[in-house]
Amino acid sequence: MPVCAGGTAIAALYLEPNVDRLTAVLVKAIDGIERYLATFSSDGGSAEGVGYWEKGIFFVAALGELLAARTAGQLDLLARPQLVQIASFPARVELSPGCFVPFSDTGLDRRPQAALLHFLARRYELPELVALDRTPPAERTLTNAARRRKYAIYSGTPRTHLARKQRNRGTEEQTSKRTKEQRRKRA
Repeated sequence: MPVCAGGTAIAALYLEPNVDRLTAVLVKAIDGIERYLATFSSDGGSAEGVGYWEKGIFFVAALGELLAARTAGQLDLLARPQLVQIASFPARVELSPGCFVPFSDTGLDRRPQAALLHFLARRYELPELVALDRTPPAERTLTNAARRRKYAIYSGTPRTHLARKQRNRGTEEQTSKRTKEQRRKRA
């Protein structure tokens, strides 16, 4: 549910110029995210392993970060106290360094994304999540880049992307008009 809801909403935030349609997509997506978050216990526990946790929480975090950026912090899905507990989940199910409780979708060697762990650690002040990152420092290119940007999941502004899209659309329309005029002159 969070993968589809979050992914659709993220795409709409970047690509949908119609405010009414964008609002309708966001309302449905946020409802889906809220339903997903309701599946977690009060201590952040999940019936899924760290693999599905990672997929779902990645899209919650990505959408939350993008919405906060797009609304200048007025809409912050990640400000919910429940998410601190949910973010802590992988630290609670690690059996030994790099080995997680093997249930649901998770084998012993499944590891959450380093960039997501660092983002959540920073957002919720959970240093135990950084400790789960067993990636050698030389291989942390995404994580190091994320640190420079101050967050791991989103950089750039949706408006810049939309402005670029609208400029391109205008160029395509001009090219189409010229082509039609040239065809008319030939006929």
